[in-house]
Amino acid sequence: MTFDQFKQWLAQLAAQANKEDPNGEVQKMVAKLTRNTGPGTTGTTDVIDVGGVNRLSDTTKYTGMHKERFDAEGKGKGISGREDVHENSG
Repeated sequence: MTFDQFKQWLAQLAAQANKEDPNGEVQKMVAKLTRNTGPGTTGTTDVIDVGGVNRLSDTTKYTGMHKERFDAEGKGKGISGREDVHENSG
């Protein structure tokens, strides 16, 4: 679609929207299209205020295998916390 075709389409759309003053409607549409508001944040999630990441490594909240993923200070054990590693020394 060329720019001239876009302007024709916009004029047709304005005529359908406001039959009494299509030129005024075109001006309103152009103003909305050219308004530079930047990207929005509609529908995004907020930052967690309570607990944060520290709550994820609190081993008192975990049971079973998940509890074994962290040491006493709450730091992750890495692969040794997720898998049973055999020494194969015997």
